[in-house]
Amino acid sequence: MNKENITDSLTEKQAEAFNNIVSSSVSESGTDSLSEPLKNKDEEFDIADFIVKHSTQYSVKKSKAPRIIAIVAVAVIIIGLCVVFALVSGKQQNKNPIFGSWVSEQGIEMEIIDDYITIDGNSRKYIFPEGEENVIAIAIKDEYFKILYKLEKGRLYFVIPSAEGESETIIYERKKEQ
Repeated sequence: MNKENITDSLTEKQAEAFNNIVSSSVSESGTDSLSEPLKNKDEEFDIADFIVKHSTQYSVKKSKAPRIIAIVAVAVIIIGLCVVFALVSGKQQNKNPIFGSWVSEQGIEMEIIDDYITIDGNSRKYIFPEGEENVIAIAIKDEYFKILYKLEKGRLYFVIPSAEGESETIIYERKKEQ
């Protein structure tokens, strides 16, 4: 088969690549090595070597699976972090800022949790009356005793009214975590 018959059946790029191969083999040996039979076993034509040496990056398809797996893994991690963040921030938003452990200037310890307030070891149920801001109502026997409170700069001020119409203010500071 001669060189002209081969190049007629190829595309323009293929023919150009073939001509480059033929001209390089002719220039190296001084003769047309394609028309000469192979002399020994070391010079046998290896199709795999030929394809690897003459292929371009566009002709060899690379698998996209590792890239897709990496993208999916990153997406799952991001979604997981968003869910965790939403759960944590949701719990913090529902937490009342007066919840926690407090100690007064007189050494009276107080703890406020979801439904109970404990003052010096005595636990009582409490509520926040609807429509009244900064008011906590503590259950004493069958009635609720209302106390005004104010939270300011890490201090909790309780204004406790007396029967005589006067009021007493007790200042609590948030207890340090140990």
